[in-house]
Amino acid sequence: QSNVQILAGLQAQLQAASEARDHAQQQKLYLESLLQQNRASRSAAAADSANAATPSSLDDELDKLKAQYADLSTRYTESHPDVVRLKQQIASTEKLKKESDTDIKAGKGSATASRIAQVGPMAQVEGQLKANELEISNRTDEVKRLQTEIDQYRGRLNLTPVREEELSSITRDHEQSKENYQSLLAKKMQSELATNLERRQQGEQFRIIDPPSLPRKPYFPDRFKMSLAGVALGLVLSLGLTAAMETVAPRIHKEEDLRDLIPAPVLAAIPSLLTADEQQQQRRFMWLESAAAVGLLILIPALTFLVYRSG
Repeated sequence: QSNVQILAGLQAQLQAASEARDHAQQQKLYLESLLQQNRASRSAAAADSANAATPSSLDDELDKLKAQYADLSTRYTESHPDVVRLKQQIASTEKLKKESDTDIKAGKGSATASRIAQVGPMAQVEGQLKANELEISNRTDEVKRLQTEIDQYRGRLNLTPVREEELSSITRDHEQSKENYQSLLAKKMQSELATNLERRQQGEQFRIIDPPSLPRKPYFPDRFKMSLAGVALGLVLSLGLTAAMETVAPRIHKEEDLRDLIPAPVLAAIPSLLTADEQQQQRRFMWLESAAAVGLLILIPALTFLVYRSG
């Protein structure tokens, strides 16, 4: 994945460098055509020396070039083609200005003006042409370098499936060899164990020291514990049911209970008057309830004990 990303970045750089080189070549053709035109019009410029530039025009042109150089220096480095071209133009213009000043002092101002008119534009074009040729050379070297790197990464990507297949084959062979080794090692250990056991058993006799015995009682279920749990659960349920009935359906047993239900004052309390038959019937119910309770208290432990003994 990283090789693919690097290759894509190199291809983008190659495209940008190729476009810059093509642009520089087009500019070179344009500058060469300008240079040919300037050389062709040299004789016409010499004849029209009255309209040619004066040393003052050189000062204006030099100031303009320095202003352009200051502007480009803030945006580009000193090795940028445009900066190099402006430095060459400034040097050529300063040289022409010095020659013009020298000629003026010697009384050759008119000849210098004619020379400036002829040489000034050509010097600018030649400076631009040299800077352009330098840029073309740099861009060409950059394109060759990027193309070489792209070829290298393409070769790596083409070799990737082959290397993956070789690695897969080596890994598969390693796993197969590892399985064979583990199998042979297990067989060797089993053979050594059987040999040692056979040597130890020579002349030995086996005898049962503690024979197995049948269980005396079942492990589960424990009927005695289950019976006790049932008795306890029945008592808890009966007490809970009695409490719930008293709570849901309250009864009046004494004068205080009536006062809680009726806000009127109690004038008199009339006790329950039972006949002789009702009293005798009530005593029979009490004896029956007592006998049933005692019978249950005796019957439940007896049944539990019998079940426990039989189980």
